[in-house]
Amino acid sequence: MSHHHIICSNVSFSYDKNAEILHDISFSAGHDDAIGIIGANGVGKSTLLRILVGLEMDFTGEVTVGEIKVTKKTLPRIREKIGYVFQDSENQLFMPTVYEDIAFAPRNYGLDAEQVDERVRHALDLIGIEYLKNKQPYKMSGGEKKLAAIATILAMTPDVILMDEPTIALDPRNRRRLINILNSLDHIKIIASHDLDMVLETCNRVLLMSEGKIIADGKTREILTNKELLEANGLELPFCLQGDTGISYKPDVPHEHIHL
Repeated sequence: MSHHHIICSNVSFSYDKNAEILHDISFSAGHDDAIGIIGANGVGKSTLLRILVGLEMDFTGEVTVGEIKVTKKTLPRIREKIGYVFQDSENQLFMPTVYEDIAFAPRNYGLDAEQVDERVRHALDLIGIEYLKNKQPYKMSGGEKKLAAIATILAMTPDVILMDEPTIALDPRNRRRLINILNSLDHIKIIASHDLDMVLETCNRVLLMSEGKIIADGKTREILTNKELLEANGLELPFCLQGDTGISYKPDVPHEHIHL
């Protein structure tokens, strides 16, 4: 049995024949990985996440999740293992209340009412948003919607969490809250983001993408302190590392984990 939970082998993808979005992408993710996917706009970060969860199927190459090959027939099993948090939380919240949104997937997978309620309450408690359970999503702030969207994923107890630009539109308090939540969760995490400071705090590994390819795969600190490499690929050092800030960051210090 492989110790890698996700294996992406020689994956390429095009929306049309004349515009390749991803080219020969290969990487694997194991049970201790929190991976940040970084790169300039348009390099294929979001597309890669969508392929991993089966939202884009017309790719070449092979993706396996928990030793299950991603195909149209296996999508229900894949989506039991992977939770995907959309960039726009409104795409994920469509029920009358937060409780109903979080309960939607467990109900669809055939859990009984008591099990569904237990899953919902556990997810609300993990994220710390019990106070939102009866609230209508359209009346919530962007930060509240993001936290609720994460709770909808946790209710399915996935092995892997994918996030696309999770800190977009968050105020500083909710951004900090999200970082703390991410660091407390015992999942494989793959996060596509332009927020390099957040990646520095939450990820132990980084994939740097350029023109649809992975051009660097290594420890977070090694890549995010490489000013020349980042600038050559349209990025800058994380803000906390720009200039003499006096900040001493230790990204490899383990966090206390929540086990689901």
